[in-house]
Amino acid sequence: MLTVVMAATRTVRVLVIGLLAVLAACADSDPAPVVWQVDAFKLPAESPAGSFRIQDKSIVHVPEDLSTLSEGERPMVATMAGQGIQGSAYWRYWLPEEEGRGFYKLKVTVFDSEDAAAAAWDRRYPPEALDGTQPLEVGQSGFLLPGRIAGFRLQRLMTEIEAGGQAGALESFVDHYAAFAREQAARR
Repeated sequence: MLTVVMAATRTVRVLVIGLLAVLAACADSDPAPVVWQVDAFKLPAESPAGSFRIQDKSIVHVPEDLSTLSEGERPMVATMAGQGIQGSAYWRYWLPEEEGRGFYKLKVTVFDSEDAAAAAWDRRYPPEALDGTQPLEVGQSGFLLPGRIAGFRLQRLMTEIEAGGQAGALESFVDHYAAFAREQAARR
């Protein structure tokens, strides 16, 4: 009986030591990056900003396994993955009071790291390209060309909002979208 108890005690001791070793190894490893789904950054049709009519123009998710894509999709999505892009979307929004006159093009790109987002921002918007724009105080970088276009980088998110047609409320739309994007990023 004593032999059985001693063997059981040794077994428990080995299991506890093994479990502690596994926990220590897990604590030392880098956590996997959090995947931000681009869909989470789609301003809903009913929001504090008002009611919108929305058209999904393009939504692309970069899967972990590119072999799940069709032959035609692979080159474009592989290029996106190579640039650190997790997803990209393009939506059009119409405000009820501007229906038939103008709309807002919202382009959103989600990156797998802030460094990838910063590099993409610098390629897309070098300082000389932003001459004549106003700074936009959203996230790490931002600009506004009143009545025409705005863009900002918020952590791993890069956004461009362009007024189309005779849309006359770009600044207000940008303010509402920026507040929504901040809220969504904080949840991730």
